Order: sequence, then structure tokens, then C-alpha cells
Amino acid sequence: MNAPHFVALAHFDLDRAGVQDAMLELDALREEIAFVEEWVKHELRQMDGSHDWWHIHRVRNNALAIARKEGPGGLGGLDPAFDIVVELAALVHDVQDWKYSGDPDAGTRAIARDVAGMIRTITDVYPDVLKRVLNVVQRVGFKDELGDELGEAKKSKKASPSDLPLELKVVQDADRLDAIGAIGIGRTFCYGGAKGHAMHVPGVEPRKRLTRAEYVGDAKTKKRKTEKTVDATRVDTTVNHFHEKLLKLRGLMKTETGRAMAEKRHARMVKFLEAFHEEWEGEE
Repeated sequence: MNAPHFVALAHFDLDRAGVQDAMLELDALREEIAFVEEWVKHELRQMDGSHDWWHIHRVRNNALAIARKEGPGGLGGLDPAFDIVVELAALVHDVQDWKYSGDPDAGTRAIARDVAGMIRTITDVYPDVLKRVLNVVQRVGFKDELGDELGEAKKSKKASPSDLPLELKVVQDADRLDAIGAIGIGRTFCYGGAKGHAMHVPGVEPRKRLTRAEYVGDAKTKKRKTEKTVDATRVDTTVNHFHEKLLKLRGLMKTETGRAMAEKRHARMVKFLEAFHEEWEGEE
């Protein structure tokens, strides 16, 4: 039996006669999660190393580690589906990622279409699991925490961290942990190379108040000719990505566990950037 899903047994009446049936049911749940895992591997088979299967593997591990400390775990927990929602959301969160597909809804459509048929036993036991997974996937991204063109957060759409579902906070923190630290450094340069970004260009400064439109690269915004909008000729650099996004993630963690885990990883990025600029200028 997989320990993170022991809580699922809370669904059953645990008398002696029912334990064996409960165990068989739990095996069926694990089998369906394994089906989803294989589907994700297939979906991501051509992705570069920044968003490949191993990114998903690490995010799932991070998410389950955070869930064990933050979640309503334990036999008879208040939310016996919690660990299953966390694991499934971690597995599918980057399927048809908008940064590659160009379509912000492609991932949720694929999940709703394909995963629903793979988890019928799970949804028989916990009918709202797929809905909860889709909610996490739709809201897990960094772009949804950015402001508008004036750098102001869209308060009507941005919920307070205390109002967010716990599974969203857990998976979001797990995903962000994989974007920082030593792994984050490697992923950032891998992504930059895949997208053809320059590593560093002296004189091209990071944007201090990155907007959602700038991050997403909205083509309509790029066509507007005002000083507040995106410069379509701007050079994207990998080093600027640290300043525009990655160094901010420590302050955006939603769980105490995630915040604690982010401290060491954040420090590693700071030290790396200091060394990078020293070597770039030949100041060793």
C-alpha cells in the first residue's frame, strides 16, 4: 500500500470483514493513478528538459512531501481525497502547457477529455476529484498572480492566499520549488536554450514590474503603441528571467512548508548569479 494514500481507507467502514475489500479498492485507485502517469509521460515525450517527465516526477515528490506536513492526513481525515487530488494535479499540471501550445485552455481540455476515462474508480469513490484537479491546473501558474499593464493586481480575480484551496497551495508551492535552486538554474537555462533566448546581454535590464501581458507575450498587447505596453523588439535573456520571476517565488509560497523549503534554494540562486556576473566581467 502506498503511504500517501492510506488516508483513502477513511472512506470505508473498517471492520474486519471490510478491510480486504478496502485494500482491493485502494489497489484499483493506485492502478488508475499509474494509468494517468503513463499518459503524462506520453504527452510530454517530446518536451525539452525544463518541462519533461522528470520535472513532473520532482513536483509530485515535492507536493506529496508538503501534503504530508500541511494536509488533513491521517486515518479518518476530514478530506480523504486530498492526497489523491494533490498527486493527480501534480502529475497533469503541465500537460499542453500554454508556454508551448500557445493555448491557455489546451491543458484543461486534454485533461477533461482523456483523464476522466482513466479515473472512473477514483471518481466513483470521490466524485469531485476531477473538478478539483482541473481547478488546480487552471490556477497553478505564475501568470495569474501578475498585475495588469499598469502593474496593478486584478483584485477581483486574485484570491487571498487564505481563501485558496489547500491542494492548490500545495501543488503550486511544489511546482515553484522546482523552478528555483540548483534544479531551477538548470531548468531556466534549458528553457532559454529551447526558446532561443540569449543567455545574457549587458544593457538589457530586467523589467521591474512584469505584467501578465508581458509574461504571456500577448500579441495584441505588443501591437499597442504606448509606453506602458510590451516592446515587441525586446531581447529576452535567461539571466533576466531570474530577476523577473524566479527570485520572487520565495515570497509567493503559500504554505509554511513551502516557504521553509524555498529559503535554501533561493540562496543558491543568489550565489549563482553573483558568480555568473563575476565570471562574465572577468572579475575573479
